Amino acid sequence: MTSLLSSLANLLAILSSLLGLQQTLTQTQTPTIINAITVSTLATTTLSIGGINIIVEIADTDTARARGLSRRTTLGENRGMLFVFDFADYHSFWMKEMNFPLDIIWLDDDWRVVDITENVLPKYFPKIYQPRALARYVLEVKSGFTSAHHITVGAQVVSL
Repeated sequence: MTSLLSSLANLLAILSSLLGLQQTLTQTQTPTIINAITVSTLATTTLSIGGINIIVEIADTDTARARGLSRRTTLGENRGMLFVFDFADYHSFWMKEMNFPLDIIWLDDDWRVVDITENVLPKYFPKIYQPRALARYVLEVKSGFTSAHHITVGAQVVSL
């Protein structure tokens, strides 16, 4: 009987430590929140368009693309998000849980601008936005970026 109780106590100790480990793992996978701004864990790169460098977060998974810039409170100057798809299509976007307006720049397989949707406002959710031409990449930047930097259809985007 003492041996059985000892074995059960050991089993409970092992289970308890495993549950503690699981809780620790779960906590470290949660995005960090600082002053109500989510700090992203997405990879970044620098792109150049119209001679302007933009630091972009790369959304290249279904989860990252679905979340996009939702729930963020702001987007810094010359910052953006690059949505990477496996193939060119008329990929749809909307402003679900967005807090600021955007310019959406649609790019083809060769990183050339094929369409631009300017000043997309959160208040128009659930309106859906699509390019007028097939696009493989989508670059979201702060509203006003494309007009301020004279970005037009045909402009080339370069990875730095």
